[in-house]
Amino acid sequence: MVLRESDIRLADPDFYHGNPHAIYEKMREEAPLYWYKPNGFWVATRYDDIQYISKASDKFSVESGVLLTDILQGIDAVNTMYPDGVENFFTSDPPRHNELRNLVSFAFSRQRLQGMQSRVTELVSGYLQQIIPGDEIELVSTVSVPLPIAVIAEFMDLDDLSIDDAYRWSEAIFKMGADVSEEELRYIATSLKDMVTYFTGLIESRQTQPKDDFIGRLVTSELDEKRLVSMMVVVFCQTIMVAGNETTRNGISSAIKLFADYPDQYQCLLEDETLIDSAVEEVLRFHNPTIGFMRTATCDNEIRDTRILAGEHVYLIYGAGNRDPEVFNNPHQFDIQRFRKPFPMHLTFGFGEHVCMGAALARLEMRAVLSQLRDRFSKIQLTATPSRSRSLLGNGFVTLPVVFTGH
Repeated sequence: MVLRESDIRLADPDFYHGNPHAIYEKMREEAPLYWYKPNGFWVATRYDDIQYISKASDKFSVESGVLLTDILQGIDAVNTMYPDGVENFFTSDPPRHNELRNLVSFAFSRQRLQGMQSRVTELVSGYLQQIIPGDEIELVSTVSVPLPIAVIAEFMDLDDLSIDDAYRWSEAIFKMGADVSEEELRYIATSLKDMVTYFTGLIESRQTQPKDDFIGRLVTSELDEKRLVSMMVVVFCQTIMVAGNETTRNGISSAIKLFADYPDQYQCLLEDETLIDSAVEEVLRFHNPTIGFMRTATCDNEIRDTRILAGEHVYLIYGAGNRDPEVFNNPHQFDIQRFRKPFPMHLTFGFGEHVCMGAALARLEMRAVLSQLRDRFSKIQLTATPSRSRSLLGNGFVTLPVVFTGH
């Protein structure tokens, strides 16, 4: 296969949702740092390069935008949603990133997540009980969407969070990862007013009636020796709510799809419960829930004899790095035994300062799902072709029609 510019359609969601791996393979071989002429940015497809750039936060910044669409449209979509002076750890560089991230680190402690295990198990059980062996079920709307929202509601102590509202808000925010105009971005921001109202109401309640819960802790937190303003708390809540359910939704759906596509691997899971942890990691490697993120060089760099100048953008495609044969043997093979030895680890949750805060929670949910799937069902079959989202950010499914066979 000859690498042709016309084959590298980075602005087309169908490129990612088809089978881009043959193109990625040629890019890794011929141009691991590839200059994408249509929009003028670099594309990194090698594992080592993606890992290096992710860790080198002093050389590659997130403050000029992290979404592919930021560069395609020339708009910093995430930061356009917030008033001036409101900061987000997602789009901040160290040392400020660390100061902002530390404000919510209490929620991700090992002790707190361990305390959630039994409740996550209960929630997974409740949703999987809706699956009747032999009957077709649309898995995304029945399980993949509501389950992670229910878990994140527990995580954030939001007893009254509506599944429908959280889904609508998350979808609106993830539309920023589609090829949308500046006018559409403004419309998205307007459509989220009721989300701001919801969180603002909870914040005001905690200010008048203190409570030691997620929002209560944030309300009493200080940044630069001052209490957080309400909109900062709203932004933290929004970021964690969306990131905490969208990516896990894609992970659950992809696990079901992969075990339907590779019944031999599901049989391995049925025969050996100790493979659950490794299976979770292999699902995340083989079908990463997020396509990629952007970085901007803050100084001149040289990687693989390629000079990246200050101000130039680099697009990190995690799915390409996760199939790098220099790191993973037989990378195009779905093998749930691959991560019995956990290193080298896949790129899906990132590295360095911006490693995903919710990785442990996502793993907890996916382990619970796989554990209960193997206990309940002997076979998973697709009944129709799944439909994919039109996103340039999330690597997920809109519909996933399946039939499960009981033991």
